[in-house]
Amino acid sequence: MTSILATSVALRDTLYVVSQNSGFPWNIVPPIVSAGISFLMLIVALRTFREHNRPYITFNIESELDGGLIFFFIRNTGIRGAHDVEISISPMPKSYALAKSTKHKDRDKFIYAFLAPSQTIRTVFDKGLHRYYDGHIPDTDVFDISITYKYKNRNFKDNYKCDISYLRHIIYPSTPTTPIKARGIQT
Repeated sequence: MTSILATSVALRDTLYVVSQNSGFPWNIVPPIVSAGISFLMLIVALRTFREHNRPYITFNIESELDGGLIFFFIRNTGIRGAHDVEISISPMPKSYALAKSTKHKDRDKFIYAFLAPSQTIRTVFDKGLHRYYDGHIPDTDVFDISITYKYKNRNFKDNYKCDISYLRHIIYPSTPTTPIKARGIQT
């Protein structure tokens, strides 16, 4: 602390001597520099506030160990609601356990008018034992995810890859003949 004060005093004295010996008023330089730095700090603070004060939509594919079900999870982890949410998945994920169900349709796009802050939407996608039974390897376990949404006339777009190949290494507690109806899901 004393070195900062000593440096400040030395700088002040140097500027005083220079301003006395030249025609330029050097004593106005520190307030101008200080005002410039304060302005830049204000801009950074406003950008940080704006970035924090928005929705964040994420999409993931996760498994529950107790039943071995694999779910699509769509979450808004931001503190504001998101409008016109559209999530595209490429290539289209294929369900092996629910393939024969008339109610289940393989989907490559999810569209929602609104997702509230901290809202999570969970949809059954597959069953781990059917997807990876007897060393079966699905067509693909890597998906390209594209998410677009809006908030207050601002458009957001996120693109990333979702790799679920780690799910084949999970040891599921039941057999592939266990009906999915046990969890209340009709096939």
